[in-house]
Amino acid sequence: MASCSLGSRLVACLLNVSEARRKDLVETVAKAALFNTEGVRREGTTVLNIFNDHDYNRSVITIVASIDSIREAVLAACEKACGLIDMRDHSGLHPRMGAVDLIPIYPLGEEVEVEHCAEEARAVAQGLTERVQGTSAFLFGWADSPLHRGLAQRRKEMGWFKKKPDMQTMVPDIGPQPQAQFGLTELQALGRSGLDRGYQRRSSRDDGMFDSLNKPHTLHQNNQYLPSEADVPQPGPLMQTLWVGASPYVMNCNVTIDTQDLALGRSIATAIRESTPGGLPGVQVLALPHDGAVEIACNVESVKGHSPGYMTAGEPWPSFSIQGQPYCHAPASLITARVAELAGKQGIGAKSTALVGFTPRECRGLAEIALSQGIAEFWKEQHRIRM
Repeated sequence: MASCSLGSRLVACLLNVSEARRKDLVETVAKAALFNTEGVRREGTTVLNIFNDHDYNRSVITIVASIDSIREAVLAACEKACGLIDMRDHSGLHPRMGAVDLIPIYPLGEEVEVEHCAEEARAVAQGLTERVQGTSAFLFGWADSPLHRGLAQRRKEMGWFKKKPDMQTMVPDIGPQPQAQFGLTELQALGRSGLDRGYQRRSSRDDGMFDSLNKPHTLHQNNQYLPSEADVPQPGPLMQTLWVGASPYVMNCNVTIDTQDLALGRSIATAIRESTPGGLPGVQVLALPHDGAVEIACNVESVKGHSPGYMTAGEPWPSFSIQGQPYCHAPASLITARVAELAGKQGIGAKSTALVGFTPRECRGLAEIALSQGIAEFWKEQHRIRM
């Protein structure tokens, strides 16, 4: 990322909100990051993108601000979401811990210090436990001092995604003991009627998650879950459990293959996963049913060092630095090519590739454009702007 005084202290928060079917509600949450309760705009803050997934009933809101301003923007958005989304009535195919259950902070500017990101993440966690009664916060990444455990590692250690986790063993870093789980089992996510319809649980994008639950089911393409008016959750307070952390940028890259064979999708996911010999560094992946096909859903973590020469396939990996330390991440083109190659060997084609938000370089570049032009609600304008 090239040096720029405007972007040198920028950070991004990709806020994961447990609502997508009521887009007006999600936009209300996004606007809470941009404007205070009197309607006055927060200086130096923009929302670049809102990604909605109807099946997941989950949205990702990309908030960018200076490291000095990100805390209040994120806290305000989270507080608004917790006040509007009642998890007791929530339904969706993505596991979730609360109305807002994942709050990662990523440095974009070269002047942003790792420890400052960690401090802001911890401050957000502390602030939410004070503002939203009953909130429990678990820290990951740089915010998890001194161990600096990643999100996937913390989830595995806690057994959070087991069908019947021992709630008493889950000791939060901040806040009270969690009392309830939401959307963490197939039965809770869909209800028995959902299981009878043959739904496959769409699970977290962490490496190896839900292996015990990821059993084959028939995917019914035309039997989508559509909530009735009675199913729409009404606003109401509820105890929240969430993950808050800081780390190098994590990108989501999803490749859809033209099949409903989840076993085939899982074999491809295993082949490209970082933990598999010959897999792609920094890539955590699952195969999930999506829109009548199978989605190879990847979390693409930024890894230390320069792009591995043996995997570039003629294209260098996008790179940037954090406090002088080089980082890079697998390009979407490489992930797509690898998935297409493996699917092609089984006579299956790749249909499309989707990024949830932006690459790290795009995120900073677009934020600089938005802030230099005074565009707060950039998600409404980005189709008109080219970098």
